[in-house]
Amino acid sequence: MKECPNCGTQVTSLIRDLATKKFTCHNCDSDGSEHGAALVAKKLHEHSIAGTLDKYPLEERLKDLKS
Repeated sequence: MKECPNCGTQVTSLIRDLATKKFTCHNCDSDGSEHGAALVAKKLHEHSIAGTLDKYPLEERLKDLKS
């Protein structure tokens, strides 16, 4: 688990904004919509905690990333 430097939440993965070089988590989505990277990070976190990571295949992750 990693700690989000923005909100302090313990999460499985952090998202790096390439423009600002800052890290945030899927909970810090500023405008309330789930962008591809935030959606994938959220699902990875949820499946990891539940022990069902095998139910979130690479194909679905790539599809979510493009949304």
